[in-house]
Amino acid sequence: MFLSEAPTRIAAENTAAIIENLSRSLDFFEITAPETVKALKTARQKGVRGVPGGRVHDYLHAAAAEKSRAKKILAPDQNQNDFAEITSLPVEQA
Repeated sequence: MFLSEAPTRIAAENTAAIIENLSRSLDFFEITAPETVKALKTARQKGVRGVPGGRVHDYLHAAAAEKSRAKKILAPDQNQNDFAEITSLPVEQA
């Protein structure tokens, strides 16, 4: 199952299986607690205001992508504009 084919709500055990399969072909980069604090302190400057939905969550994903020197961010249609507003990385449809 591709994530784009996944139903809107996925049971936890199904999500675990999807992530387990994906993790075999992905590299993971984490941001440290100090990097998270720094990112959150500069979030407003990058257009992240308040906590509308997952905006802060998306911003932290973008910070991790930038740290990893990713070439682009893959996002679902409904999130492409959100990411485009908070990162200088190119954003493409997942």
